[in-house]
Amino acid sequence: MPKLISTCLAGLLTAALLTGCTGPVALPTSPVTPIVSTPAGPPSLSDDDLYALAVSQYKKLYAIITDVDRHGGATVFPDASRQFMMDPAWAEYDRLYREFLLSGDSYVGAPRYSITAIAILDGEQLADNTIIAIQTCELFEGAAMADHDGNIVQDDSPITQHLKAYLKYDSDNKLKVFILNGERVDTCPIN
Repeated sequence: MPKLISTCLAGLLTAALLTGCTGPVALPTSPVTPIVSTPAGPPSLSDDDLYALAVSQYKKLYAIITDVDRHGGATVFPDASRQFMMDPAWAEYDRLYREFLLSGDSYVGAPRYSITAIAILDGEQLADNTIIAIQTCELFEGAAMADHDGNIVQDDSPITQHLKAYLKYDSDNKLKVFILNGERVDTCPIN
């Protein structure tokens, strides 16, 4: 995707209202076993299950990103993306797609998007707090890019990108992309 090259990319929280009695509290006269509530945390997953979850989350985010890109940007990156992406990536994509919309650039033709390869990202240092990182190769084709004056600024040649998505658990205990870096490549480096 031409506008996503080399870009570094808080879920919604539901508040609970707690109420209590305002009268005197009666103390129990016999021993009572307290009920201890353990705060919910990220699920304990096998490596395979964690990878499958990361891929699933990324593919859902990818569907949102490509839809916004296909439509030429957005004034605000869709709230639905917050289920799969958090800051700083969310803020960066929000800014990126607002700039895309305001630029007046548009596609000539119908863009097609596909993930051609996906794998775990290993063999390099990961960003702090990363739970898992994956890499993808993605193909964009079928549309040229024209500027606001109608001049072609990118022909309709296929573009392959190599992206690295770093995921961690957000405060809502959902695994989300918090960094998304990409670069244009001639060939996909994923075996």
